[in-house]
Amino acid sequence: MTKVIVVCIVMLIVFISEVLIKSATARISIVLFCIFLYTLFLLRTPGREKVKLFPPNTVIARNFSYQDIDFISAWKTDDWGFKNNAIDRNNLTVVAIGDSFTEGVGVGIDDTWCSQLTLKGKPTYNLGIQGASPADMESIYKSHIDKLNTKVLLICYCGGTFVRNRGGFVIIKKRLMYRNFQNIVRDAREKGIQPILVYLQHLKQEQSREDYEIIDMGHWAEKNNLPFIVLPDRIARNFFIHDGHMNKKGHSETAIALSWRIKYILSVCWCKDPTIDVHGNCLECDKRVQ
Repeated sequence: MTKVIVVCIVMLIVFISEVLIKSATARISIVLFCIFLYTLFLLRTPGREKVKLFPPNTVIARNFSYQDIDFISAWKTDDWGFKNNAIDRNNLTVVAIGDSFTEGVGVGIDDTWCSQLTLKGKPTYNLGIQGASPADMESIYKSHIDKLNTKVLLICYCGGTFVRNRGGFVIIKKRLMYRNFQNIVRDAREKGIQPILVYLQHLKQEQSREDYEIIDMGHWAEKNNLPFIVLPDRIARNFFIHDGHMNKKGHSETAIALSWRIKYILSVCWCKDPTIDVHGNCLECDKRVQ
């Protein structure tokens, strides 16, 4: 509604300028100024939640004409509406937020990489939901994190999905995505949770665009002193050919790759400008400084 009002105001200004102002240069200047104001408004407008969560304890069954033979389309949500087996939410190592690549579209609950991490000794709660935008991820995180006790938060981003954010231009959507992630990271750190940014590859993502995104996200993560995980290329070969999501083997490989990386990240210091003792450890967190 606010956006509609802003657009109407901009159009009114342009109309008045056309009627009252005779100078072509002045008209062009006013139009450019209105475009600037609208762009500034979009930049200051946060992404909005638009994904719908699944109802709790409900069988989800979605059949797609393009799905592969081994694609599993039916599964039952937990009592929060997410894709998890029964798990103690007060004794977790990892909480993962993301979209369908985190939820585990196409595989059973036992075969998602979140469930596989649990089997590897890192109890993981899956807050992934198919179709989620970065704004949705922030909203889901804020509404559930206080009811979970975890050491690590995985912010799982699938290539190209920043466009799901509302905000008009592509550059604005990307800026809003980083704002969403920044809000999540700041809150997690305040709660004593280690945030980690994870880039999940997409079979149908253009390689050149994916490479650019990885570099861009790497710079952002480094600037914010945030661990950044890009999974090995071999995982990208383990997808459903027609659907594009990770298959059972892809989830297994993802869990293996994440497991040892999480272990390493928890063993080293991620404090900003740490003070180092004679043994090379941080005086604040007592962990090895990289």
